[in-house]
Amino acid sequence: MAERFWDFSLRFYGDPAIQADCLALQDRHGADVNVALCLLWHASRDAALAPASVASLDAAIAPWRAEVVRPLRELRRKLKETALVADAGAQESFRSKLKAVELSAEKLQQSVLETAPVEIAGTEPPEVAARANLAAYAALLDPAPPGPLIDRFAARLAAIGPSDGADARSG
Repeated sequence: MAERFWDFSLRFYGDPAIQADCLALQDRHGADVNVALCLLWHASRDAALAPASVASLDAAIAPWRAEVVRPLRELRRKLKETALVADAGAQESFRSKLKAVELSAEKLQQSVLETAPVEIAGTEPPEVAARANLAAYAALLDPAPPGPLIDRFAARLAAIGPSDGADARSG
């Protein structure tokens, strides 16, 4: 299993403010954070994707997201907010195990996204490609995320530097 995208995601997500932005993107705009991260990963490699490829990436993992990732996330959150058994420690232990399963499900999702074929519309500097890729994704969301959120993602991409030294032209 290739893990260049996973490694990039860990670096990108490592900032607490970006973590909050990713959760806002997910919870307020219905975005899949892994799709957004994939778009940013491609941008880090100088790849501005064709809008149809952005939609294809989202569609490629939509069933997995709907049937596996979201239900796991919802259950994990419910267990954090609501005492369902008298033994709070046991419930938290179970929630922690569920969180690990959810993370494994997201890692599998990233593996699918990393190997999905994409059409590159052009090669651009990472920040430009990031804005283009995220704008194409924003067009699929309701409500679309605000420009400043996209700007923060592009700035974070610039701050962490190249993903793996490979640009879109070198594969």
